[in-house]
Amino acid sequence: MVSGFISASGVVIAASQAHLLLGLPANGDTLPDILYNTFAAEGSVSNATLMLGAITIAFLVFARLIFIGLFDAFGVPRSFTYSSIKLLPLIALIGASYLGYLLGFEREGLAVLGKVPGGAPPLTMPLLNLSLWSALLPSAFLIAVIAYVESISTARKLAANRRGRVSPDQELFGLGAANLISAFSSGLPVAGSLARSLANYDAGARTPLALIFAAWGVGIFTYFFTDILFHVPVAAVAAIVIVAVLGPVDIGMVIRAWRQSAADFGSLIGTIVVTLSFGVASGLLVGVALSLLVHNYRTSRPHAAIVGKLPGTDRFGDADRHDVVTDPLVCTIRIDESLYFPNAAFLEDVVYAAVAARPRMRHLVLMCSSVNAIDMSALETMEMLNYRLAELNITLNLSEVKPHVIDELRDSTFRSRMTGKIFPTQLEAFESLRRA
Repeated sequence: MVSGFISASGVVIAASQAHLLLGLPANGDTLPDILYNTFAAEGSVSNATLMLGAITIAFLVFARLIFIGLFDAFGVPRSFTYSSIKLLPLIALIGASYLGYLLGFEREGLAVLGKVPGGAPPLTMPLLNLSLWSALLPSAFLIAVIAYVESISTARKLAANRRGRVSPDQELFGLGAANLISAFSSGLPVAGSLARSLANYDAGARTPLALIFAAWGVGIFTYFFTDILFHVPVAAVAAIVIVAVLGPVDIGMVIRAWRQSAADFGSLIGTIVVTLSFGVASGLLVGVALSLLVHNYRTSRPHAAIVGKLPGTDRFGDADRHDVVTDPLVCTIRIDESLYFPNAAFLEDVVYAAVAARPRMRHLVLMCSSVNAIDMSALETMEMLNYRLAELNITLNLSEVKPHVIDELRDSTFRSRMTGKIFPTQLEAFESLRRA
């Protein structure tokens, strides 16, 4: 559901910049609020602001295509082409500032950044007040969860774009360290910003070294060059943010989710609707909750199949999909999921249905090639199955159990009371039991 959250968040962020392009005093955290406040805002649209914002957006969109075409026509290496294109946002800011100043847009009401405070924030000690900490703990925990999930979602989305990987542990460690430092510098809670991350990525950042250069750049600007930001139009900054956050919006994912899985489609639509209607934080929490529900639903009813031996081979396949060799005395069920509390009852139903359909059965084999773990609830269910099947004169056997799962079973009461055996391969289980 990461793609749905990223896309919906991009739309919300882009919409939140719309009033800056129109020169209207509006705000809001959700798409309905933003749209309502924008249309209900007092005052008229600033033509100068709208014109400058539209020119900036058009430049960022079309200049990229024009530059690529020109550079390709002159045989410029693609690496140089794409490196040059990363400078377009900076060129747009400089050009918009000069254009606004040259045409006198500031006199017509064009909003500019104005005076930006310089210098570093003061270093202070956090208040060591236990009662205050206790009161803030629930909210701080929620903020920490949202910050981490939003940061890791953004990181994974960007990593997927360049076929990379993200270490959740390192992300959590980095966020924790950043927030500790922020606490001593009068800062706000730190989290990965979707808009700034996308702008950074679009500028060509590929390694953490880009963040170091960005931090040094911000520090140098804060100390020495804040005055040159005075005439930067707010509309130009909003235009750069809009182009950056709308880039990863993936409309086609809705169609792909619909074709692939109804559960994924429902979860995706739920995440998108909540993010647009109730804000990024709510969308993030609902997206995580829906993902967990879908996961639990799928694992609570895993794929299970009666398998048989494929003729002329040593392999086994689903009896519903292949013409397989079976034995009326031996039934093999393959469970394609780890066994734990949500699917323990499902395992019981599958076994009893197989027993009821095969009155001559004397040996039941659970093929565990896809089972990576068996929790206590599932183990208790297997003990009960072992007891009930023994009453019916049916042995319970396991095959292709992974070594670490066998280690977990070694000291259990189920292992000592098993009426059957644990076979290393399904072929050995089938051949041995059919001759028993």
